[in-house]
Amino acid sequence: MAASINILGIGSRSAGRTRGAATVTLSSIYDSTSTFKVTAFVLNVLTPTLPSFTTSIQWEHLQGLLLADPDFLRPGLIDVIIGADSYGLLVEPEIIKGRATEPIAQRTLFGWIVLGPVNDSTSSSVRVQHTSIDDKIDLLLTKFWEQEELPSDSAPTPEPEEASCEQHFKDTNTRDNNGRYVVRLPFKAPPSSLRDSFVLGKTSHDVMGPGVQSKE
Repeated sequence: MAASINILGIGSRSAGRTRGAATVTLSSIYDSTSTFKVTAFVLNVLTPTLPSFTTSIQWEHLQGLLLADPDFLRPGLIDVIIGADSYGLLVEPEIIKGRATEPIAQRTLFGWIVLGPVNDSTSSSVRVQHTSIDDKIDLLLTKFWEQEELPSDSAPTPEPEEASCEQHFKDTNTRDNNGRYVVRLPFKAPPSSLRDSFVLGKTSHDVMGPGVQSKE
């Protein structure tokens, strides 16, 4: 179904717009009858590969549990993020805890999920740098650089009238005592083509119009 919604992240940064919405049926890998329907919004990119490292660490309190994702410690793509409105309907009361520095297990409709800290000395240190560029700013910068670009050799040849106007400006522009630029008015045709536009036989009053006086 159609759905275009602006997604906001940390710092009110836009994370893009949804490409639509779809009804998804989720089920357990152990019991196909345990299903749950959610309405999910579609994005071009959901998350990076998670987790960001590989570890072989094992926790005793998690041994023998039917995990909803048995390969949760192996980096992989994330297909669906379940919101808090649906998460509360999936979790069950059972919780198994280890030491304070170890993750806990929570029973859900799909099996046990694992959440919490992972302290693995064998995992590599990762430095994360995140940059977000607003699409409007990117567009403005593009237009700015296009305006500031110098004409290239491959620029189209100007029309004759454009070239004539440019040459007229170069030939006639001056600067007066006040610092203002003065340019003569261009003629599209030679002034001689005007011929004798003054109508003979009319008085100066008729030529100038009512309310204008001429001095003899």
